Amino acid sequence: MTGPLYTGSSTGPGSGGSSPPITTWANRPAVGAIGSKIYVSDVGEYGATFVSTGSAWRPESDIEIIQKGKGWIVPSMAPADSATYSQTGTLITVTSAGHNIPALNYDSKDVYIDFGAPATGVQLASGWYSNFQRITINTFSCVSAISQSGTGVVKTNNVATVIPEMMSVIPGGILGLNGCIFYSALSSHNNSAGTKNVIFNFNGETVTYGNAFDEVRIIQEDIISNRNNLASQALTENGVPRVTSVNTANNVTCSFAIQCATSADYVAIHSAAIYISIS
Repeated sequence: MTGPLYTGSSTGPGSGGSSPPITTWANRPAVGAIGSKIYVSDVGEYGATFVSTGSAWRPESDIEIIQKGKGWIVPSMAPADSATYSQTGTLITVTSAGHNIPALNYDSKDVYIDFGAPATGVQLASGWYSNFQRITINTFSCVSAISQSGTGVVKTNNVATVIPEMMSVIPGGILGLNGCIFYSALSSHNNSAGTKNVIFNFNGETVTYGNAFDEVRIIQEDIISNRNNLASQALTENGVPRVTSVNTANNVTCSFAIQCATSADYVAIHSAAIYISIS
């Protein structure tokens, strides 16, 4: 990075007046004059401003890694791959007997569909499709980015499905010895015996929240904390404390996933967030 460090009160690019120099976490200066600032473009969803203490860089506030609220739904579909689809243009209509998704609550969210072999037309890619619309107790629609025609099978889906927009990387070393990762999700599912999981993935370690029956809508808020050691963290899984060995000196990938254990169920995340507090 070239040029002097900015020492005024600007909090980032576009804030008016002189802005702090823009850098990345890997290329940040080793030290700056007390009160000087840098804007780190690859930390958090929108970048973050750091202030020098004279010996280290500290963020001006907790850093937002992810904050999303569009909504995502994963229906497990009818059992034994017995659901079907029909596509005309960009509109896909799915028939899945007793899909159990109620009216209105989930319209406009993204929906995950696992397509089987087509009866007519081309093979459709399994993945996320936009603008879910519940039609009846047995049918719903969604929208594809590709316009075409065809029919075929929709497979039953009971695997953990990661939400791509809910995946991010926390740069290595940024948490410090006692930094914390805060995460939360607002989710809901149908009221049935089959367990519906909301999963937080922490670089290969998973924290799973399983719910069935009366817990129709849940809010989760939890913390992962470095235990005075970049390679040792405290977390909980279903309320049980445990220690994990993710080394936060390296980049850490975090994500949310959702899963139905049985068919004819659904689980959804309406909004979720990850933010970090640096020690």
